Amino acid sequence: MRLGSLKVRLDGPPLKEVRMGTAVNRSIPPQPLINMVNPMVRRILRSPLHSVLDRALLVLHVVGRKSGHLYDIVVG
Repeated sequence: MRLGSLKVRLDGPPLKEVRMGTAVNRSIPPQPLINMVNPMVRRILRSPLHSVLDRALLVLHVVGRKSGHLYDIVVG
C-alpha cells in the first residue's frame, strides 16, 4: 500500500487499487451573516421549537470571569 491509496479486494483474488480523494475544504460564513442568524437560532433553541435544531446545535452559557457578563454562544 502506498500513501494516499488503498487496495481493496472486490469479488475475487485480484486486488484493485482505489485512489483516495482530497480532504474536504471548510468554509466559514461571513461574520455579518453569523451576527444576523445567531440571535434567531438562540431564540429557537430556548423555545418549545428547540427539537427542530436540538440534535445539531446547542447554546453555551458562559459568564465572563472578570466582567461577569453573560455570553450565549451557539455551537454545532
